[in-house]
Amino acid sequence: ITSSKPYNASGKIYFNLNGNGYVCSGALIGKALVSTAAHCVAEFGGNVADAVYFIPAATSSSGNFGGPLGVWTAKKLYIPACYTAGDCTSNAGGVVNENDIALFTLKLKQGDTPYDRGAHFLNYGWNNVGFTNNDDPFGIISADKRGQITTLGYPAAIGDKSSNRGGSMIRTDSLAFVNNESATIGSGNTFDQYYWGSGQSGGSSGSAV
Repeated sequence: ITSSKPYNASGKIYFNLNGNGYVCSGALIGKALVSTAAHCVAEFGGNVADAVYFIPAATSSSGNFGGPLGVWTAKKLYIPACYTAGDCTSNAGGVVNENDIALFTLKLKQGDTPYDRGAHFLNYGWNNVGFTNNDDPFGIISADKRGQITTLGYPAAIGDKSSNRGGSMIRTDSLAFVNNESATIGSGNTFDQYYWGSGQSGGSSGSAV
């Protein structure tokens, strides 16, 4: 099913940073444009990945870079300047940061994009698109906004079997709410964070929500 729409817009990211290899998730939001988390391709206030690869609809054999559309190499990274400089106005570190988002284009294969090879791409929005506009109670918490979300990612602690954790795409669905947080370091300004019950573990950073 991950080879079909809309799942094959999501995929697994391999990247090399400071000589070490890491895994994240990402999603196509254009024919050859991937959205992910900034901490998946750069350090907060540090170095930027020197190699990034994307596998749409990566399969259970993705440890060997398996997938129905193969491996695609990042062409150019787009990361907020304040993130790489480490001086974003509202932040509590690299992950808990309203600027923790990045884009990268993909190199073509014989003139083709992933879309030309059968991948789909997702629409996108910002400022809590799809969430309610009004404040409403969320249990004992007064939530700013609520929404029903689906996450498609590759969490390292979950798999289709115990020997293949992180090897397969996992879908989780949950009610989510927006909570206004104060940064614990930096300026102390507030910023929005999502809270939901079925958040995925490491490896799913940058996944489509």
